[in-house]
Amino acid sequence: MLERIAYALFPTLLLQNTPWLAVWGEQERRENIRLWRWFFPCVAIIYLGHYYFFDLPMHLQPNDLWLRFRMSMAALSIATMFAYLSPTLCRSRYYRLPAIVMLWALCYTQARTIVW
Repeated sequence: MLERIAYALFPTLLLQNTPWLAVWGEQERRENIRLWRWFFPCVAIIYLGHYYFFDLPMHLQPNDLWLRFRMSMAALSIATMFAYLSPTLCRSRYYRLPAIVMLWALCYTQARTIVW
């Protein structure tokens, strides 16, 4: 039972010392990069739509604060998407770092807006 849990949490344990580990790693890299190239433009569209379809009709104050917040988060999302179009980053060992930082920023700022 513990062995199954360990393999579920760390799937590469099954592939250690096999020739398939590199293949699995490359496939996971490609799928991950493809996901982020699609995900971050969708996040930007959602932030833009949220401002125009929710913040403006609800007359949230101060209006310029909400405009700057939504537009800057949309711009950061687009910048992260462009980072994943860079072949240098895609071949890098740290290709997950921009997505991790951006997702942290999205979660943090969303939590702050809920509190505010």
